[in-house]
Amino acid sequence: MAGGSNTVGTGNELHPKPFPDGSRQGSIPEPVALPADSLERFVGCFERSAKRWELIVYPALFAFVILAGYGFFLVYSLAHDMQTVAHSMETMVVTMNEMSRKLDTLEPMLMSMGEMDQSIRAITATNDAMRQQMAIMTHSVARPLTFMSQFMPW
Repeated sequence: MAGGSNTVGTGNELHPKPFPDGSRQGSIPEPVALPADSLERFVGCFERSAKRWELIVYPALFAFVILAGYGFFLVYSLAHDMQTVAHSMETMVVTMNEMSRKLDTLEPMLMSMGEMDQSIRAITATNDAMRQQMAIMTHSVARPLTFMSQFMPW
């Protein structure tokens, strides 16, 4: 047989290799006699260890419950805030639709303003013609009046 085995081959039979304490592999261990108080010591040691774990686990569990509750509160608060934002957006959409309808009623006013613009252009053109006529008239009247004012004593 190869090196890593716990058996030694001598001929055709296999014999278990002995362990360092002298026992043989494959044999049934003999019951060990324990002192009477060793089980009580084990139980006491286990209880002390459980107490230490209780000092760690219960506060950690309590902190986890508190943090989980706070996380739920944050998610609930966020959902409520998002509902408020959605409601505000709906209100804004209604307001914008009303404004759009009101702007549609301005179309006839725009046509009226176009007509007013044409009228003001006509008035401006007429005023310009009056200015030109006044300039011609001033030029026509000013020459003779200048000549006549030379003969006036005042």
